[in-house]
Amino acid sequence: MACASCENVKSQPSSCRLPILSFNVTCVSYERATALTLVEDTPVAAAAALAAAVVVVVVVIVVVVAAAVEVLVELVVVEVAVVELVELVVAAAVVLLLVVVAIAEEEISS
Repeated sequence: MACASCENVKSQPSSCRLPILSFNVTCVSYERATALTLVEDTPVAAAAALAAAVVVVVVVIVVVVAAAVEVLVELVVVEVAVVELVELVVAAAVVLLLVVVAIAEEEISS
């Protein structure tokens, strides 16, 4: 037997509740589904998804640049100053990544 409303679990008939937890299994499922739907519809979720995409892109760029520098260093084509400059750029990208993640977490929590 499904419950008509999940707003007030205590007012549900006892046949709708688990005896030990005094909680309605149907309502728990309904509330989880509703929470997921609400999260999908909010701008915060869109911002979080965008931030996650930005994080992935930045990580891929950093890995590709680091691999390219490694290959160039092995080929002795790049001077030490250029390698240090690239390392500085990669470090700046990592810091930027951390800032983006912190901002996204702050947006999500507020």
